[in-house]
Formats: sequence, structure tokens, C-alpha cells
Amino acid sequence: MKPTTILNLKTQEESKSMWEQLNCLANEERLNRDHVDRARPLLTQHVSNVIFESANYSPDWALSIYMTFKTTPPITIEERRRRAEEAIRHGRRLYGLLLQASRRALEEPESLDEITTYVQFRPASKVFVESLSRKVYKKTTSTSSSDICTICLDEFKTRERVVKLPCGHEFDDSCILEWFSANHVCPLCRYELPRENQVKRALEFGLGI
Repeated sequence: MKPTTILNLKTQEESKSMWEQLNCLANEERLNRDHVDRARPLLTQHVSNVIFESANYSPDWALSIYMTFKTTPPITIEERRRRAEEAIRHGRRLYGLLLQASRRALEEPESLDEITTYVQFRPASKVFVESLSRKVYKKTTSTSSSDICTICLDEFKTRERVVKLPCGHEFDDSCILEWFSANHVCPLCRYELPRENQVKRALEFGLGI
């Protein structure tokens, strides 16, 4: 039978104070609320294990628990702009290669297959893009770097749709749709989405076409 922790009034008050201090710490340090909530049951379980399963613990002893949160600094607006500009430069280089290849194809039609293999866009699956999480943006009192679309570099507008990728990055709906019409990776972290040709091949194989 699993032991049950029974707290007296004083212990309950101390426990309540501990959680209040944890909430204050989370607010002051801007810790991820989901991470803090997941840490609570782990902390409770750890304390229970120490109390009931450790031979080195006595109920009359004080118990000190130390928690360490590893935080990652948020991406600054400047860094988002730099990444967006880098993605734009990459897109322009691709466009330049495609334009150059098209001109060469007009001059040398026999090299078209070679050019198509060398320079090609790899759009994301339309079905997958349409299934991405979307929300209606509502502006808060303060604007952070996460409230900016790093494709168009504009702030999200109230009541407009924002798309959230599996990697967690958010973009204007129209911007990311245009982006995924030629690319299959996140503009910021290069997270890969299924490509259109991959999905088509999978469907053909599955349906026996």
C-alpha cells in the first residue's frame, strides 16, 4: 500500500508559502509557466520519496529542497530581424539561380532536365500546412519579440490569424502560406515540414496508385 502524506496545519501553511514563493519566482524570472507546472508534481513526488523511502530521513528533521531552472534567453527583435534578412537573402539567391538556369534553358533546351534537378523548390505539403494550429491574435499591453512576424517584420495585428508551427514559432497566416509554397522549413530554426512530393508519393503508395 502506497503511503499517504498527511500534513498538519503548520506544514500546510509552509507548503502554501513555498508554492507562493515559487509563483513569485516564476513571475520575476519570467519562467515558462508550463515548465513550472510540470515541476510541481515532480517536486512533490521527490519529497514523498525522501520522507517515506529514505533510511537517512527522520520526521523530526527539516527538509530543504533546491530547484534549478535552466532558462534560455528569448530571441531578441534584432536577432529575429537578422534571421529574417538572412532567409530573404537566401531566397533571393535561389531566385537568382532559378532565373539564370531558366535563361540557360532557353539557350540550351537539351539541358532542361539537368537544370530542373539542380535548381528546384521544395514546397511543404499543402494538407499539412492547412492543418497547422491557428489563432486570432489579440494584442496585449506590451509588445515582445514574439509578437512580430519575422517574414514581413511587422507586428501581428489584432483579430488577424497567426499560424503556430510545431517548433513553436509564429507567423502571419498569409506570410507563412506564401513561404511554404516554395519552402518546407521554418524560416527561423529550419524545422522541416513534410514536403508536397513526399506526401503525394506516400498517398500513391498507400492507395496503390
